[in-house]
Amino acid sequence: MVHGTAGKDPVPTGRKVVALLNNAYLPAPDSRGAASFTAGSGSGNQKIEWNNGKAVYTIKSSNINSLIELAGSIQK
Repeated sequence: MVHGTAGKDPVPTGRKVVALLNNAYLPAPDSRGAASFTAGSGSGNQKIEWNNGKAVYTIKSSNINSLIELAGSIQK
């Protein structure tokens, strides 16, 4: 999900996320996973979450590129 802040259009951020995810291999969740991104300045609410058994993993970052790169580097 991509949100916009203070009238910021979330569509360009959404397109950026899709392009980054096309080149990243994120950890596969056992049953559930979610990602939340915010477009706009001061938007440090970037987050990816997934489960592995009973454990829930959350990664947060203020930088979308770094967040997706980090999540993609995690191996089960």
